Amino acid sequence: MSNSLLVIDSADLTKLDQKQVVSLAEQASREILLKINEAAIRIEKAKGEAQKAKTMKAGWFGKTTKKADATADALVRTNEAIAEMHALIQESVRYTQVNGQLSKAMHLRMSAMVVEGFRNRDGELIHLNNAGEEFAQILLEEAETFADKQFEIETLQARQAEEIRNVAHGSEKLAEKIGQDIERLKQDNQKHVKWTPKFGQVPKL
Repeated sequence: MSNSLLVIDSADLTKLDQKQVVSLAEQASREILLKINEAAIRIEKAKGEAQKAKTMKAGWFGKTTKKADATADALVRTNEAIAEMHALIQESVRYTQVNGQLSKAMHLRMSAMVVEGFRNRDGELIHLNNAGEEFAQILLEEAETFADKQFEIETLQARQAEEIRNVAHGSEKLAEKIGQDIERLKQDNQKHVKWTPKFGQVPKL
């Protein structure tokens, strides 16, 4: 596992600023796409071997058996390579769904890398083959869906917080008004207590 993916697993991403998030998304996206590229090459190689075995000339019994064995072996390797890719995509999806901010950043960087290519550890420009692009697109769709849903959740949470603040503010105003009413009643009551009628005096209503 690369350093960037370890950071995603262990760091508190909420403490990272936007620049740090973008940098982390860049590194993580490259590492994931490099793994997808390696798996995609294995898939294409296995498919090529399967096609080669399929077009082998069959002749005597021994040759026919050899062709059948080669075809079966190639199909097994193809299925294994595809299964490996699926496992890789499932694992990679987890890194794109840690939080909305990182997911959005990874979606943007990974989309650009798929189109423009990306550098491997030796600085060589890599472009995904058809299988790589197909599986990368699955990952991008998952990241985009998560980012959209997370944005919706965060929007609703912000609206909820605003409503709570409004209610609290309204409660403060109500409490203040009640306090004023209580104070006025206290003052009226004090006036009433302080007033001592003289003999024969009738209070003014």
